[in-house]
Amino acid sequence: MGLQHSTSFIEAPAAPHHIYNLINNKQVVSIEGVLTRHPSVLQGAAGLETRIIMQAKTLYTTSGLQSKTRSAHNTDGLIQLTLNGLLPNDLKPGDHFLVKARVSRIYTFSTPGSFNYKKHLANQAILVKGWVQSPENIVKLHPNHSSLLMSRLQAMRFIPERIRHSIAIFLDNSLKQPARGLYKAILIGDRTDVTSSVLENFTAAGCLHILAISGVHMGLLALVITGVLTWLLKRSQWILLSNLPVRKFVAGLTLLPLLIYALIAGLNIPALRAFLMAAVLLLAILFDRPGNLPNHILVAALFILIWKPSAILTASFQLSFAAVIAIALIYPLLYNILVRQHPTSLFANPAQGTPSRFMTYALQNNIKSHMLRWLLAGIALTTAATLGTLPLLIFHFNRFSLAAPMSNLIIGPLICFWALILGLFASLSFPLAPMLAQGLFALGGVGLTIAEKICAFFASLPHTSLWLPTPSLLEVSLFYVFLVSAFIATRFKKRGRVVCLGVALICLFALVSVLAVTSISKQVSKTASISILDVGHGSSLLLQLPHNKNILIDGGGAGNERFNIGERVIVPFLWKKRLHSLDAVIITHPHADHYNGLPFVLKRFRPKILWINNLQEYEKEYRHLLDLADQLGIETRIARTGDILFQEGVVLLRCIAAGLPVQRKTETGTGSTQHKISNPNNMSLVLRLDVSDKS
Repeated sequence: MGLQHSTSFIEAPAAPHHIYNLINNKQVVSIEGVLTRHPSVLQGAAGLETRIIMQAKTLYTTSGLQSKTRSAHNTDGLIQLTLNGLLPNDLKPGDHFLVKARVSRIYTFSTPGSFNYKKHLANQAILVKGWVQSPENIVKLHPNHSSLLMSRLQAMRFIPERIRHSIAIFLDNSLKQPARGLYKAILIGDRTDVTSSVLENFTAAGCLHILAISGVHMGLLALVITGVLTWLLKRSQWILLSNLPVRKFVAGLTLLPLLIYALIAGLNIPALRAFLMAAVLLLAILFDRPGNLPNHILVAALFILIWKPSAILTASFQLSFAAVIAIALIYPLLYNILVRQHPTSLFANPAQGTPSRFMTYALQNNIKSHMLRWLLAGIALTTAATLGTLPLLIFHFNRFSLAAPMSNLIIGPLICFWALILGLFASLSFPLAPMLAQGLFALGGVGLTIAEKICAFFASLPHTSLWLPTPSLLEVSLFYVFLVSAFIATRFKKRGRVVCLGVALICLFALVSVLAVTSISKQVSKTASISILDVGHGSSLLLQLPHNKNILIDGGGAGNERFNIGERVIVPFLWKKRLHSLDAVIITHPHADHYNGLPFVLKRFRPKILWINNLQEYEKEYRHLLDLADQLGIETRIARTGDILFQEGVVLLRCIAAGLPVQRKTETGTGSTQHKISNPNNMSLVLRLDVSDKS
């Protein structure tokens, strides 16, 4: 079943009327369709932009909005549209509209290690994207009377998205940043309004997963619902006298609100996993079946893979299930070591004196003991989750936070037990009592603001966030076999324990050996290679020379505030190549498509030398790049004709031409005179690489 379903995500749609098959190249068209999801507002290069998902119904190949009689094509499929500006206020999920847009199939960079945007959208069944120049190019359509009933029936399936949209609008009108963006993340699963600096702080502190709706959020909601329903039902004398199974009744009633919340959250993988596990637990209560956490995990994974088989390849699926499996298996062991086996007389001996003094001491000692148990249990929980996700975090994101176990102990309660609970009550009350909801959101926003400040503190600590090269699948597998073997060893006695410990030690030795051999092989390598990176409009080349000497030539490409070509394409490729450092970076000339990804490269790799040409004052961003190099202690050199940029053994890299002489042109306007470089391309560095007898 899963294999058959997965073909829709792997292959292009076979239906000739699908929007993917009607769009061959970039073109301006008019499309009629339905807004399927809550629109996301983003900060673009020139102002606010809105990202919307449209279910296409009719394609008009003419560019005018009114010309739709002769060239209409019935179509199907989802389109991701980016609007330059804000969506009209009267357009909501489920509404029909007509839009004029420049559409195309989705392009992705073919550079190994880079984020596969095309695959990411294909997992959401989106194969076409488009750009809408202005909100004036969007017209809401109203159904005629003959189809009004049908339209309303069809619109009912968009109720969860409309609720998401309403909550987002209410938050926009009630809160400011960072609380507004963080509340959207934990309530409706929309992180697009979280600023890049806040996301970076949460990532560096190892707390980004708290912003994803998952088991904690679903568990808290289930706890609140079951508590309220149990209290209400036990107030009824009829229910108590009739001996109705209140526990089962409550379990059945809790399922629907949890499903609605999962739909409002966007039904992403962590939220779906959490809902399915909660649903299995509630169904076990209904049918008098014993709860079994491993079975709940497996059932949730099975249903997700039947629904979307390609999810198994996504980071969200792997990290979500790795974390919950690690908590289920490793947490009890760590809890037993840290909590259950600590001496009961951890604090001082009982005080001597009067009975009242003894009672006071006993109460204080009991509070301290409970606080310590909570603290140690939290450490065990975060450590188990960290161990379970560590190799996958490095594999997918090349990043690991040493502060994660400690920061999660503080940030988790602030967000989940303070802000989230208040936010859930506010979301329920805002349609009927908006003033109450605003007060609850404001109070919860205080917790979110405090959490963000604490994350910023952890992020500011030196060496807490480590950037590491991409591990191989063999290394990831060896780590998990070692972890599982070590865990199983605690379940056996004598002979079985010895066998499992032996397997764990073999895996640990193999893992260390693979890492050592990989590092040594690079140091003794005598081969040279040139990699030309796909950065779109721009240039970037990597020279890998004998004895692990590496030089990056240019690092440009299209990019904006949301997409950094250095962070998304160039640096992931360097990590994929298992590089830890660069010996030099060369900028052939100061055009943005040759350097705008380099700030991230300089921060992560700290090359010894930055080679540039003689143009230092060309663009403001270029000047900022040179200032950054100076702040990082990177030596900046100007390459001139005949200069040797690198030489070691049989390797020689030299500048054979530093470009034509600088030519400036004068532009006079608005009462001022500007001197500009006529053509920076003519001042590009021309380089020659010689390796032995090859060049």
